[in-house]
Order: sequence, then structure tokens, then C-alpha cells
Amino acid sequence: MILYPKDIFEKIEFNKVLKAIKEYCLGDLGKKHFDHIEIHTELPAVKLLLDQTGEWLQAMVVGDKMPFGRI
Repeated sequence: MILYPKDIFEKIEFNKVLKAIKEYCLGDLGKKHFDHIEIHTELPAVKLLLDQTGEWLQAMVVGDKMPFGRI
């Protein structure tokens, strides 16, 4: 069951959000990631991604260093 119109991402101008995020990427690898990003609508996938986001946020709050280098 789909609860939103097929053109929802155009209506909310999601492409502009991705463009804004790409401007903060330091390298081409990060920018290319957002060229192929998928929107997840299945509950298990959304829950997993929210859990991962929470883990990253917690690590940042306590001051953990992220091993990114120049990525």
C-alpha cells in the first residue's frame, strides 16, 4: 500500500535538499553518493537507518572522533 503520490519527491523538491547536502561534501565520492541515494519507505529499512543515525548522533555528542580522513 502506497500512502503518498508517485511524484511526492518532486512536490517536496527533494532534489534541492540533495543538492544542498552535496555542497557540504569535501570529495567526489561523497557527492556521487547523493547522486544515487535511495528513499526508503519500508518500515524495517527506515527503522534501521534511524537507529544508525541515533548511534552517529550519540557518538558526536560524547565527542568520539570519526575515522573519515578526507572523505
